[in-house]
Order: sequence, then structure tokens, then C-alpha cells
Amino acid sequence: MNGNLQKWVWTFIGLMCVIGASITHIIIYLTTGELNLSGLLGILAGFVIIFLINAIYVKTKKHKTPAVDERTITNLKKFYAIAPHIYLGIIVVCLVVLSITGVDVISTSYLWLAVMMYIGLCGVGAFILNLK
Repeated sequence: MNGNLQKWVWTFIGLMCVIGASITHIIIYLTTGELNLSGLLGILAGFVIIFLINAIYVKTKKHKTPAVDERTITNLKKFYAIAPHIYLGIIVVCLVVLSITGVDVISTSYLWLAVMMYIGLCGVGAFILNLK
């Protein structure tokens, strides 16, 4: 891919997602007879957000330096080597406390909440490290 198109790769990926989701919604409409307009509008809104972020990035970047250098990659590797162990340690301590207090059943939604919190915290941590 040449240099001009390589800058717009996120917009291209977003467009492919819109096309794939539209085809999926058409297939669902043809098989069930129900059209989910909220899903289509959400997909289009996501594409517009991705396009705007990509356009701002392409228009504001004037220099030839890469967006991520070796130090950032090293810091991200260290972060992702340490963060899961700390988070799992916190989860184990919480489970021990729950076991000691006599809780025998844990809802699946709480387990999913713990997984989503981990993904969110890792995303925020990587974003902060990427800014440095």
C-alpha cells in the first residue's frame, strides 16, 4: 500500500465494517423480516467517529517521525507484562475475602464485569503510556 493510502487505513477498515454489517442486516431482514435501524445507525455513527479521528490525525501530522518509537513499545511490553499479574492478584485477594465472608455463589455478570474492567484499565494504561 502506498504512503497516501496507508494514512487512511482506519477509515478503510471502518468502511469494510459498515459494508459487512449492512450485508448482515440485509440477510437478517430477508430471513426474519425485521430491520434493526438502531444497529445500522450505530454502525454509521461509529464509522463517522472513526473517519473524523482519522481525518484529524492525517491533517495535523506534518512530520515524518513514526507515531510510536522503540521506547514506547518497550514501555508497553513492560506494562502488559506486569499489569495482568497485579490485576489477577487483586482478583484473587477479592475472591479470598468473599470466601472468608461466606459468599458461595458469584453471579456471572460480576465475572464479566471484572473482565471488562481489566480490558478498560489496560486500554487506559496503554493510552497513558503512548502519550509519554
